[in-house]
Amino acid sequence: MAPQRSNNSNEDFVTAEEMELLKQALSASKKYMAPTAEEQEKTDARSVYVGNVDWKSTVSEIEEHFAVCGKVARVTIPKDKFTGYQKNFAFVEFQKLESVQLALVLSGTMFRNRKIMVTLKRTNKPGMGRTATAQKPAHFAKSSHGKPGSHQGVTVVKYVYVNAPINGSRSKRFAPY
Repeated sequence: MAPQRSNNSNEDFVTAEEMELLKQALSASKKYMAPTAEEQEKTDARSVYVGNVDWKSTVSEIEEHFAVCGKVARVTIPKDKFTGYQKNFAFVEFQKLESVQLALVLSGTMFRNRKIMVTLKRTNKPGMGRTATAQKPAHFAKSSHGKPGSHQGVTVVKYVYVNAPINGSRSKRFAPY
């Protein structure tokens, strides 16, 4: 039984039960914390990548298709951040690790009149998808001017000038692809 409170506002206090309820409410309202690297690897080991998914597919349809492999924990269909349309791939996470091997057998099966491709989901690594730079070997550490560190890496060129005039004039046509 909770202790009686007095009507005097200076003597308000919180019981241990109320404090516990307050702690539970605060812990439930905390922001989402990203999983650790170990937790992410375990989740990715129970997940598969499904390619060539129809862009009108729903999560429940994909879940039904993979239900024969085992209990599905989650289905994720990424969306394009500019258009909001679904991309044509999905990720399926299973509750058991054994279900992944059964799901790989479904590669090549038809789903909504498309032949889907099922592979293991890879674990994202920091830096993947960024501009490709590579470190130069140690003997390239100094530049031609003798300033160390002026050449940190090699940048991959994405655009190419084509049909450049032979005579060396400056009028070059830009063709990004």
